[in-house]
Amino acid sequence: MSSPENIPFSKFIKIDRRKSEPIYLQIVYQFIQAVQRHFLEEGEKIPGSRQLSQDLKVHRKTIVSALEELRQQGWISTKPAIGTFVQHPEQIKSNITESNFEQAAKFDFHKSFLLDSPHHKTDIQAHFTDGTPDYRLIQTKELSQFYSSALSRKKVIDKIATASVEGNTFFKEQLTNYL
Repeated sequence: MSSPENIPFSKFIKIDRRKSEPIYLQIVYQFIQAVQRHFLEEGEKIPGSRQLSQDLKVHRKTIVSALEELRQQGWISTKPAIGTFVQHPEQIKSNITESNFEQAAKFDFHKSFLLDSPHHKTDIQAHFTDGTPDYRLIQTKELSQFYSSALSRKKVIDKIATASVEGNTFFKEQLTNYL
């Protein structure tokens, strides 16, 4: 484990200000690649946000946003009054197999390609899904164009008119395929 001052972040994190992608996301993606390529090893201490902002020549709030995103995705962990450390969430996940998890949990997981309906009634006490999407990544303009073009078609309007009381699986399937 090397000292955080000796990690050459500027060598493997290159910021391109001409890209439309936010700078903090450029830092996040390149940090993840550095961990995956073993430029940064698990357990390695990361310098503070002030030091990183000086090394990468960006505002400290940009670094704070990048570190928060990395923490939420599980690529770093912060120990108060000690520091921030690299972790590799893909290695942690690979140690847990689904069958071992189901045996430990004593119940099955329902996997579906359809979006979950909030009005879906089952006799199961706990209902688990495959997760929720990151709503920050949805292209709302493109999605609204998709909806407006789909709703202007006669076949779609006929399907909506004949939809069952439980909901229309046609739109769920189409939205699922789109996403």
